[in-house]
Amino acid sequence: LLLLDNGRMAAWDVASQRVLWETDLKSPVVATPLVTPTGIYVADLAGITRKLSPASGQIEWEFGLGGPYEASPILTPDGQLLVLPCQVGTVFGLNPQNGQRVVSHT
Repeated sequence: LLLLDNGRMAAWDVASQRVLWETDLKSPVVATPLVTPTGIYVADLAGITRKLSPASGQIEWEFGLGGPYEASPILTPDGQLLVLPCQVGTVFGLNPQNGQRVVSHT
């Protein structure tokens, strides 16, 4: 994966040296995306967390955090909760499959 300027993300195939896909996130990303076999989780400076398809880069869901985000998303060991500590003081726990809020704490 490559994080490009202006909020763009791309997947690069090292063997063929070509871009497989490119997605416009519309806001810069400063944290390392979380990459799993079933999804790429990325949060941007506009406070939007997204799940992207690893195969196509298509955005599968979005969740607004209510403020800027500069940390990497974390997946619990059982894979059931995506944890996002937000700069506004709230920690969100999302369902990684559909982006629905499971829990939040301020």
